[in-house]
Parts: sequence; structure tokens; C-alpha cells
Amino acid sequence: MPWSDIFYPGNPERRERLIRKSQELRELMKNNFRATNQLIETLNKYLGSSFGLIALNEKATVKENCDVIIERIREIQAEVQKIDLQMKRQLEPTLYVKLKNMSLSVRDYRRVSSVFTAVCGLAGSAVAIAVEDNRMLSALFGNEDKLKKEELIRSTQSLHHYVHKYFNITNRLLEILSTHLNQSHSPALVANESESIEKNCARVRDVMRLILDVSEKENKHVRQSIEPALYEQIAFSGASLRDKAAVVKDLHQRTMGLLGNVFGPVVAVRLANSALGSVMPPAEQNEFQPLLKFALEDLMQSSAKISVLLCRNSLDEALQLVEDALSVLKTPCDSYNDILCEVEAYVTIISENM
Repeated sequence: MPWSDIFYPGNPERRERLIRKSQELRELMKNNFRATNQLIETLNKYLGSSFGLIALNEKATVKENCDVIIERIREIQAEVQKIDLQMKRQLEPTLYVKLKNMSLSVRDYRRVSSVFTAVCGLAGSAVAIAVEDNRMLSALFGNEDKLKKEELIRSTQSLHHYVHKYFNITNRLLEILSTHLNQSHSPALVANESESIEKNCARVRDVMRLILDVSEKENKHVRQSIEPALYEQIAFSGASLRDKAAVVKDLHQRTMGLLGNVFGPVVAVRLANSALGSVMPPAEQNEFQPLLKFALEDLMQSSAKISVLLCRNSLDEALQLVEDALSVLKTPCDSYNDILCEVEAYVTIISENM
């Protein structure tokens, strides 16, 4: 045990919180890269741009990764401003103001559509002005139900994020099993945007069951290899980290690595005694069935199209359905992430006490 922990008993807990916060920061950074790449793909598709996708560099600092995002955003802003200036020059001033204020009438829309097409295409021009004004709604939305449409877009994007988060957490657990439990390296589990949400979640559940089976099997081996009192020191969260470190080190030497590397028993015991079996993505939710049949990529559509696909143009019903589905998916996903963070934190902190 470090001397600092003797004089400051709260250090291990603070250290664990720090590790968890750093892991949360990593996830947020990954989400920022994903969001920027989604914007890049949209601009390339509708504006004919050629921006390259950006990637998180795990070996770089937070600042260096932020600089990559900032540089690409500045490039996008420069391109969008150039397109916006072209439209401003070609449109009548009153029409341009109406477009920026999202108050085009059907007649106005027809008058400016040819200008849109000449610059970069209808959809492209709408995106350009939306980015320039930091508005993510189409100019055709108008003012009616604007807040509900914005909320529907945010909710569907959040649902999209949580489906991907399940995949990310599962892949990190697969890496842990491969590293610490002598499990063969599994290929990364990748979300399929063209498949339904239901099928994507089913693939995650299958792998989560595999992770649970492996951890329970290894946990049984650990329980049979040591005395009950020593097992409790590993499993009981109240036991000191120094005692846990001594137990797992001794167990590794006695079993000659048959239970994986020195942290294998900790990983197996923590996963087997966690709520892993209860945090899987919901299987069959009849009330959400129309939404679960959506292709994952459909969650990134406009609010108008989502409303049509879900509830025959009923914005209120579509919003309620998406928010209910999000509430069902978010809670177990966050708990799943807590399990991962706890396992990673234990491995990191115990290694410091060896």
C-alpha cells in the first residue's frame, strides 16, 4: 500500500472515481469524433464535399485529439460560409432572410428552389444554412411544433448513441477477457446501420451471454481453488485493496496461470457477481415493436420522416414512443457501463497495490 494511502485513507476511493471519470471522458471524446464524422458524411453527401473522416488516437493526449476535431470543424465552417455567401449573392435579400429564419412559404420555396439547385442541390443548401446558423432543422419545418421536432431528433439520436454504446462496452469486455482470462481474441462486434435495432440488440445479447458464461465458469474455478474466506476477500467490495492484491497474486502463483494472468480471478469474480445478466438490451418489447423494426440508420432521419414511419404523421405519438424506448434502453446500458468501469478500476487499482 502506498504511504499516501495510510495518511489519507480516502485515496483508493478517490483514485477509483478518477479512473471512472477518465473512462467517461474517453467515451465522450469518442462520441465527439462519431458526431463529427456523421456531420462530415452528411456534408459530403449533400454538398459534394470531400472532407475525410477523423479518428480518435488512443495514444495522443486529450488536447491533441481535440485539436483534430477543432481543425476539421474550422475547415467545415470555411466551406459552409463560402456556400452560404454564394446563396446570399444569388437570392433576393428578402428570400435569403426568410430562408435563414426558416419561414419560407410554399411559394417562396418554389422561387428559390432553382437557386438552391444551381449552388449545390436542394438538400445541400438547407444543410449549409442550418450549419451556418447552428440549426439542425430543415428550412421546410416552419415554426409549428418546432420544439417537438427538435426534441424528437435529439431523442432518436440519443437512442442511436445508446445502441452504439452497447457495442462499445461489449468490445471492451471482450478485450478484457482476451487479456486476462486466456480467451481467444474475438473480432470486434460492429453495429450494422442497415439492420434493425432489434437485430443489432440481439447480436449484443448473444455476446453478452457468452461473456457471462465465461466469467461464471472461471468464477467457479476460482471458488474451487481457494478457501471460502479468501474468495470472499476477492468478491467482497469492502475488503481492502491490499488484501485483494495479496490474494490474487498468491492464487496466480499457486495455479501457475491456469486462471489467466494475475488479474484473471478478479475479472472473473467481479463479472460473475455483477448484474451482467440483467443489463442486456431489452429483447421483445411489444409496445416498441414499430421502433425496433427501424434500421439503425433510420434514427438519423428527419423528424418528419420518423413521424411518418412510426405513427402516420403523429408527431406527439412518435415523440412519446421514442422517449419511452430510450428510457427502457438507457438505464440498463448505463448500468452495463458501470460494470465495465468497476472491473477496469479494480484491475488498475489492485495493480498499484501489488
